[in-house]
Amino acid sequence: MKTKLALLILVTATLPAGATVLLNTQFGAAFTSANTTVADGTLWVLIGNTNADASIAGTAINSTLIAATANTLFTAGQSINLGSVIGGDTVFAMGGFNGAAPGIDASALTLTYGVNGTAANQAFAFFWFPGATFAGDPITSGSSAKTIGSQVGGLNTTSADGVFDIGMTLPADGWIGSSGAANVDGGGTLADSRFTAVNLIPEPSAALLGAIGALGLLRRRRN
Repeated sequence: MKTKLALLILVTATLPAGATVLLNTQFGAAFTSANTTVADGTLWVLIGNTNADASIAGTAINSTLIAATANTLFTAGQSINLGSVIGGDTVFAMGGFNGAAPGIDASALTLTYGVNGTAANQAFAFFWFPGATFAGDPITSGSSAKTIGSQVGGLNTTSADGVFDIGMTLPADGWIGSSGAANVDGGGTLADSRFTAVNLIPEPSAALLGAIGALGLLRRRRN
């Protein structure tokens, strides 16, 4: 059984404006499109539903990320920035998987509401990018740009799964509890496929080069 995602959200300060919350997370395992565990340091991002519609980064809330959907949002080799708007929603945190944690190590990830569109009661999603890396502590402000690889995995749910009080939704000021998709020991009801990446279409320039190369091989064979 694949280890699933657990989130613990603690309010560390309640302020009239710009409340800060400490987001403690464990994501015990995420997988490549070949169903192998992602390497330590693999890039992950959190994307908040900042346009308040029925989707997160173009994917229906509580849905499985499929290749057709992924390829409307991401292209192999594209650059992603902290604060990037993807499918109408915003990247508000970036980091790398840490096998010692295991998985995502964001125990000191402090969010300030209002930064990169974050707000109380906002749904959010995880995306991970096999082949892309992130070194250092997770970040929620400043500037960072990363080039993704040729795969992406995604997970969002607003329904509590297992022992959690709520799903993947940022809490209201003053709330203390747990939020997440499933138990870290592999419990919960989400399908394993929810934790496996899909393949992306290469950026147009790379695809064009590949087509030119294929034409060259055909020509040589005919000669």
